Amino acid sequence: GGRASYSSPSLVQQHHGAGSELISSHREIRSIEPDVTVVVGGVEFFHHTAVLVYASEYFDTCLSSGMKESQLKRIEFPDRDPEEW
Repeated sequence: GGRASYSSPSLVQQHHGAGSELISSHREIRSIEPDVTVVVGGVEFFHHTAVLVYASEYFDTCLSSGMKESQLKRIEFPDRDPEEW
């Protein structure tokens, strides 16, 4: 996997609200590998579960509820523009 890069304004804000500054901060976490893949319009983005669930109730639900996304560690937005992420 690659390193997580957090530069995603609009699509992320739709799913996080107040925590969006965590994702859009451009800060890279180098001490641990990303453990979840978010696929937007066919483009893969590698992220850290802890950051996504802290920033977003939507991602917290997806990744902690036993949904397929929590088992696969993969969340897909096939009809969205990767530029929005």
